[in-house]
Amino acid sequence: MPAEDGPRVKRTYGGTIAHVITHSMHHRAQVLYMLRVLGLRDLPEGDVLSWEAQAR
Repeated sequence: MPAEDGPRVKRTYGGTIAHVITHSMHHRAQVLYMLRVLGLRDLPEGDVLSWEAQAR
């Protein structure tokens, strides 16, 4: 967190990794939702590695 946003807070490596993983998942879910709203079907589910395997 930048200093201008408030006081610095110590964070664990594990907590930071979990945050990044769940944050990315949240954005994937948002993108899939937007694509469905736009009418796209047969969208890939799961993680990015599954998407890559499906694309091959």
